Amino acid sequence: MRKFSGSRVMRTIAISRVPIRNLPKRCYVPNCDTNQSQYLENFVRFAIPNITDGLGSSPDPCKRFEIIPGEDYCGVHAFNVNKTVECDKFVWDHSEFESTALSEFNIVCKKSWNGAASSSVFMFGVLFGSAGFGTFADKFGRKNVMMSASLIMLVSSIGTAFAPSFGIFSFLRFITAAAVSGLFQTGYILAVEYIGTSKRLICANIMQIVFAMGELVLSLVAYFVRKWRYLELAISIPAAVLLVYYWLLPESVRWLISKGKHSKAKKTILKAAKWNNVTVPEHLLRAAEYSNLDPEEDQRQRSAGPLSLIRTPQIRKWSLNIFFNWIVNSMVYYGLSLSTGHLSGSVYGNFAILAAVEIPAVLLATWALYYCGRRYVLCAVMVFGGLSCGATVFVPQYLAWVSTLLAVLGKSAIAASFAIIYIYSAEIYPTVLRSTGIGFSSMFARLGGMIAPIINELRKVYQPLPMIIFAIASISSGILALALPETHNRQLPESIEEAESFGSPRDAGFERMLNRPRNLPAIGSVSPRALRRNVEETRRLLDDC
Repeated sequence: MRKFSGSRVMRTIAISRVPIRNLPKRCYVPNCDTNQSQYLENFVRFAIPNITDGLGSSPDPCKRFEIIPGEDYCGVHAFNVNKTVECDKFVWDHSEFESTALSEFNIVCKKSWNGAASSSVFMFGVLFGSAGFGTFADKFGRKNVMMSASLIMLVSSIGTAFAPSFGIFSFLRFITAAAVSGLFQTGYILAVEYIGTSKRLICANIMQIVFAMGELVLSLVAYFVRKWRYLELAISIPAAVLLVYYWLLPESVRWLISKGKHSKAKKTILKAAKWNNVTVPEHLLRAAEYSNLDPEEDQRQRSAGPLSLIRTPQIRKWSLNIFFNWIVNSMVYYGLSLSTGHLSGSVYGNFAILAAVEIPAVLLATWALYYCGRRYVLCAVMVFGGLSCGATVFVPQYLAWVSTLLAVLGKSAIAASFAIIYIYSAEIYPTVLRSTGIGFSSMFARLGGMIAPIINELRKVYQPLPMIIFAIASISSGILALALPETHNRQLPESIEEAESFGSPRDAGFERMLNRPRNLPAIGSVSPRALRRNVEETRRLLDDC
C-alpha cells in the first residue's frame, strides 16, 4: 500500500499555487513615451514624481506631472511640477515578468482593490474546499472525492489561462482553490490511512517535503515562462496525470470498514497482499467482516458529520485546540512570508529560498517526532518560532540582516509545525471524522491566512507590532498543544467512542476499549483489533528469536 502514498499528488498541488503578482509600473507620458519606451527612461525624473517607502524611492505608479498647455516637447520645462494628474495609461517594468493578470486586465491604482478582492476570493475558495470536500470524503469515500477534485482542478486551472475578463479569472481561481484544497487533504488522508503505524510518520512528512520541492519546481518554471497565461498552462496540464490514479488507487480500507463495506475492504486487502507477495491470515479477514459496534452505535458512526466535532467532550476540547493551532500556524506562516519577501533582488530567488527552508525544518521535525512524540515537539517548534519572531523586536535597524535571519528561522519552525499538526490531526480524529476534522482544521487555517496581511499592515501603527502578535500567538499555541493527547506509535482510533476513550487518564481507557470482549459470535471473545495486535506481537517475538 506504500505505493499509493500520494507524494506525487502533493508536488502537482504545490506548483498550482500561483499568486497574483503586480508589476512595477508608471504613467505613460504623452510628450515622451513611445511604443518602445522602457519603464526607466531619462525623462521619468522630471515627468513623474517620486515616492519613498521602506524599500526606497521609485516613480509614482498612479500619477504624473501635468503637461503645460501648448508645450508639446519632452523637456524639464514642459511639465508643471506643482500639479499632478491621474494616469490613464501605463508603462510596465518587464524585467521579471512579461505580463501578469493584473497588468493585462489593468487592475491598478483605483482598481487595485479588485486584485485584493480576487486574492480574498481565492482564499475563500480554499476555505470552502477544505470544509466541503472534507465532509464529502467522509460520506462518499476518499478516492471518489480525490478524483473529483483532480478533474475539477484540471478543468478550472486550464480554463483560467483562457479567462477573457478579470471577473471570470477570479471565479475560476475560486473553483481551482477549492479543488486544490480538497485534493491535498484527501490525498494526505489516504496516505495516512494506507500506511501502518511504524511508517506513518515518515510517509506523511515525505509528502510535506515533496510539497516544498513542488514550490521549488514552480520557481524554476516561472523563471523561464514569463507570461502568466503560458505559466498557468505549464503548471496545469501536468495535473492530467492524476486522472490515471483512478485505476491505480484503491479506496481507504479504514473508510470501507467504517461504512460497513467489508467485502470491498477484503478485496482491497487481498489485492495489496498479492502486490506485496504476502499472505493475510484467514482469521484476520474473518475478523474484518464483523462490525466492532452494536447496531445502534454503528448507525451513529455512519451518520457522523461536522457537528460530531463538537458533540462529545474530548473531541470538542481537542477540536478547539487544533483549530486554534491551525489558525496560528497559517497566520504566522503567511505573515512571515510577507515580512521576508525581499531576501534577494529576484522574486524567483525569494520564492525558492522561502520554499527551501521548509525541507530541513521538516526533516529535523521528523527525526524529533520519532524520539520525542508529537505533543512536545509541536510545543517546542511553536515556542521557538514565537521566540524568533519576538527577538526581532530587539534588533537595531542597522542589523536588518539579523531580523531577516530570525524571521527565516521563525518561518522554518512554523513550516515544521505545519507538518506536525497535519499528522497530529490525522492521528487524533477517528476514521469516521478524520477527513471532516482535517477539512475544518484547514478551513480555520485559511482564516489565519486572511488575517496575516491585516496584521502586517499594523507595522504602519507601530513597526514591531506584527512580530509581537506573531510571537504571542505562536507561544500560546505551543503551550496549549500540551493539552492534546500523545499519538506516537498508537493505533488510529476508528470510532468516536474509541477517540473519546483515547483521552482517558494515561490513555488506559483507550487500551481497555481496544481489548475488551465484543459480540463476535464467529470469533469468540477477542476483538478484531486485539486479535490483529496479538498476531503482530507474535511475529515480532518470532523475529527476535
